[in-house]
Amino acid sequence: MFIHLKEWNFDFESFQPLARASRS
Repeated sequence: MFIHLKEWNFDFESFQPLARASRS
């Protein structure tokens, strides 16, 4: 999933909340 995010190069800040939940 993150691999695709890199390709899109979109605002990761908007995805931060989701990433934090996944990391927890």
